[in-house]
Amino acid sequence: MTQNNLGIVLRDLEKQVSREQGAEYLEQSVAAFRAALEVFTREQLPQKWAMTQNNLGVVLTNLGQRVSGEQGVNYSEQSVVAFRAALEVFTREQLPQQWAMTQNNLGAVLKDLGERASGKQVAQYLQQSVEATANALSIFTPEAAPYQNSLARDNLEKAKAALRKISSH
Repeated sequence: MTQNNLGIVLRDLEKQVSREQGAEYLEQSVAAFRAALEVFTREQLPQKWAMTQNNLGVVLTNLGQRVSGEQGVNYSEQSVVAFRAALEVFTREQLPQQWAMTQNNLGAVLKDLGERASGKQVAQYLQQSVEATANALSIFTPEAAPYQNSLARDNLEKAKAALRKISSH
């Protein structure tokens, strides 16, 4: 739990420092979450494991946005893996709020990947982004979760706009 909390603090510190220092904090945050995953195993502590996978995915998304080129894409791809792992435990039936949050996070990073990819991957990432974000919106209704609904609708519109843009070329 301490490693997970350290990862959260380092993630939050990233926003308060220079770009270079922020990237270092994010790298340290990734290491802390990975250390937590050595104890928070899927078999023994599935919900804590999934929460830590989601936290790891968020930090890897932030690193992917901060770093350019192949390294940034690599971080974003690792983020997708972490979110999909969390979704193995965060199911719609058993943990709908966590499932929707993770789906929205997944949709956002897939949109980013779609904007950075080339060839057929662009449409694949963007379509997956639309699907994940639509999943989130099935739980995050305007009545039940207005803030989350707004974030997810924004992500969905951006992904759909990017898809329309490539379809028109």
